[in-house]
Amino acid sequence: MPRACKLVVAVVLAVTVTTTAGSAIAAATAAKPSISGFAPLSVKPLAPLTITGKNFTSVKAVTIGGKAVTFKVVSAMKVTATVPSSATSGKVVVTTAAGSATSSGTLTVVAPASAATLVGNAAAGRSLFIANCAECHALAAAGAHGTLGPNLNGTSLAEPVLISAIVNGGSTVMSASAAADYATTMVAFGHVLSTAQIDDIAAFVYGATR
Repeated sequence: MPRACKLVVAVVLAVTVTTTAGSAIAAATAAKPSISGFAPLSVKPLAPLTITGKNFTSVKAVTIGGKAVTFKVVSAMKVTATVPSSATSGKVVVTTAAGSATSSGTLTVVAPASAATLVGNAAAGRSLFIANCAECHALAAAGAHGTLGPNLNGTSLAEPVLISAIVNGGSTVMSASAAADYATTMVAFGHVLSTAQIDDIAAFVYGATR
């Protein structure tokens, strides 16, 4: 029976060893990188991505769907990257001096929701915002000047982030360091407002902050 052979790909590098007796050339090998996975499997543009694998010691480039991304080598087994705003779904590729590795799976890049896809009624959401949110948040479109919470003008928050904050409270979308800048933490409205009302507020804030 024939034996199966495994092809090992490596790059041979020249290494010079110098002693008092002179110099000699020795052979060293740099193993080709490999990708075991990445997380999360689905991301929005500008979100962080963690890539795991082997031999990430000399990473020269990382691409998603053929587009270069900014990255940081954490260790020989981990690289973190930021999904660019122009990214599209595709394979993740890590390139080092020894070669390139391509992910077996495809990273799904989810486009941010547009105002046209929001299910809420922005006009109704404005009235609800004034009644429930204006005391804490500043938002010009609502004539609100609250200072207890973050100023929402120009924040361009994604719809899922807005809904999560309204339903579960501000601590779910704000880091501890950012929350420390405010005297109070936004309470959860998931048990106070209906799903339709929450969608209305999210639709209003989404459109008003762009």
